[in-house]
Amino acid sequence: MKNALYGIKAAWRAEFLKLKGSRIILMTCIMGLILPLLYNFITVMAKFYADFSAPREKLPYNILLESMKEPLFVFGSFFFPLTLILVTSRLATLEHKSDTWKLVETQPVSRFSFWIVKWSMAASMSLLAIFIYFLSTLLFTFFLYKFDLYDKYAYVKIPFHFMATAGIRVWISSLGIITLQLTVSMLLRSTIWPIVIGVIMLLITNISMAMSSAFASIWPYALPFTTSQQPDGSEIGNWLLPSEKQGIVWLLLIPLAFLLYRYRISFRQSFKNKSLWALSIVCLILLGFATWWLQQPKTLPVTPGRTIIAGIIKADKLPDSIEVMKMPIGSEKTVVQKDGSFHFNLKLASDIEKLTLSISRAIDPKIIYAGDGDSIFVDWTQGKSSNLQSIKLTGTAIATNSFVASSERPISRLQFYIVNPDFAPDINRFYSILVREWEEQMEKLKKFKTADGLGLSNTVREMQEKLITADYLNIALYQYPDKRNIDLSSPEFEKIKKNLKPLEDKLKPFEEKLVGWKAYNDFLYLQITRNLPAGLNADSAFYATIMQKPPGAMRNAIMFDFAKKRIQVARDSASRAAIMQEMVIIDNQIMQEDLKKGVELLNRVRKGKPAPFIAIHNDKMEQVNFSMLKGRYIVIDVWATWCEPCLDIAPVFERMSEKYRNSPITFMSLSIDDDLSAWQQHIKRKKNRITQWRVANRLDLLQQYGIESIPHFILLDPDGNFINANFPRADEGNFEIQLRQALKLPAEEG
Repeated sequence: MKNALYGIKAAWRAEFLKLKGSRIILMTCIMGLILPLLYNFITVMAKFYADFSAPREKLPYNILLESMKEPLFVFGSFFFPLTLILVTSRLATLEHKSDTWKLVETQPVSRFSFWIVKWSMAASMSLLAIFIYFLSTLLFTFFLYKFDLYDKYAYVKIPFHFMATAGIRVWISSLGIITLQLTVSMLLRSTIWPIVIGVIMLLITNISMAMSSAFASIWPYALPFTTSQQPDGSEIGNWLLPSEKQGIVWLLLIPLAFLLYRYRISFRQSFKNKSLWALSIVCLILLGFATWWLQQPKTLPVTPGRTIIAGIIKADKLPDSIEVMKMPIGSEKTVVQKDGSFHFNLKLASDIEKLTLSISRAIDPKIIYAGDGDSIFVDWTQGKSSNLQSIKLTGTAIATNSFVASSERPISRLQFYIVNPDFAPDINRFYSILVREWEEQMEKLKKFKTADGLGLSNTVREMQEKLITADYLNIALYQYPDKRNIDLSSPEFEKIKKNLKPLEDKLKPFEEKLVGWKAYNDFLYLQITRNLPAGLNADSAFYATIMQKPPGAMRNAIMFDFAKKRIQVARDSASRAAIMQEMVIIDNQIMQEDLKKGVELLNRVRKGKPAPFIAIHNDKMEQVNFSMLKGRYIVIDVWATWCEPCLDIAPVFERMSEKYRNSPITFMSLSIDDDLSAWQQHIKRKKNRITQWRVANRLDLLQQYGIESIPHFILLDPDGNFINANFPRADEGNFEIQLRQALKLPAEEG
């Protein structure tokens, strides 16, 4: 090794001398500067052309940190790799132009020292580009902050830790690009071709990333992008992500890269150097094995028999308790400690269950997924207003939550064919597409992994396979045959039935662990009620079939879900009472109480019932109520200043108020803001016909009127009675249709 690195100090001194007139450092600084300059220019332009109304409320945030994080994926996917391509090509060009390759043969410097200095210089320039990116972002953002170009929720604090850790991680992920690009640049005696090849590689990489190709997770040019998509690093506390480890693994290409450089003029001579070939081959084998190992999804160990959900709540005013609700029913509460910490020790029978974490101040609770043996830590930051929050999960169920919470069943193409049969292929082709998509989904489940390389456990994967299969079987056996009016039991469809058999074999007649999941519940209902004799009611047939099952948790869960659906569509209180009478067979008191509350709520807000009294005040802080508007219809938009969908719909609601200004109807915006000043500041800018009121007790309104999310619309008649407690949203077509029907106005043409 000592001989291999002979003369390395002299090589370094020579390389620095070459840099002085090469403008490589200047080029590197410019490349690191471009994106922060563009990003902040766009920020200024956006501020200049933006509506100067008060900003939507946010959690306090470090603008320096956000300005580094937001464009980092652009830096990692394009500007940084392009910088490496240009720098390494330029470093090699210095030797090509002066023909230094021949001169080095006569100097007291080993060839490996010469090569490794080139590599180290490229690596140093990559560090410089990252440093310039962070430094220029910091300076530009701080400058704009001083000129008050950010909202009042922004503050500045230099994120030293983030700059150091993220910078090192991005740099490590770039080592493969440096090695590969330098190899190409030193082999080709050209100024332009190494750059062209590098840019082509970069374009192919970005296309592969867009297509979610597995190739993109190992290819050197993709690794900085993968790292920059996870600016905060590992979710499970690892020092490096697999993408950064893969960058280190690509260093095993160095022996082969040096061999190609060493014998670039006469490749045949390289075979005489058996030791260098042996080292290169061993390193290539290690590279292949390490790459394969890094690509294998990993799982974290769990402790069966208990499920731990712990965390900490950060808020100005801490809640007294936090509640976790299980699927399909049941809940547990625990006290929130003075430091904001909480802890649950749950008993979960299933491998994966849907849990809902709720604290009194939030409307939209946090949904998480966990199973027997999991441990989850919840970092929950809350702002002054309801639902102004930031939630971060860590623990053993990261992969499960990443998959279940964000996965979209890719069956929209098949559903499009069902809704639009004119565009559908022939029957055989349709089922061929369906089976192929199902097989692809089964394969994706096996390969699924998070940025940390975590995959689904065998039990979770098996459950997800069954749920996905239920989705596809619903289409294959019920929705599509109904739409096309075909009977799959006919001999002509024997081949299709044979192809569907692997899907049908995935599901048993009754899968207790799947009960409660919508995909399986829908499948179970259709499976039981399919091909009923004429005159037999589907709900009655389903009820009779489930009643044949032995009493217990599974039957309770099925009947509970079945009852909730029937209660929701029941037209009157008598029908709901009849359903409740049938459901006495559910021997779970919590479920019975939940159904009873649901019935009471629906009866309370049904058409013709008076709207419950709630404390409300206007913008002058005067007590008001709906009876003050007696004689006029009232259409109510329940909203809040922190609700972005509410603010998006508001202009539509305002236009409707102008259109119907001569009709006997009041358009009202009813705020549920906890922050009185935020509401007052917002409505000061409103110069329209909308009546602006605010509820004194948000939870009272939500509970009395059965509101689960906002925006929520309500229509009251001139006597203050409900016409529709769940009126269509203002941006839906049915909103105006039903509004005109209530006002007894003729339907509009078109």
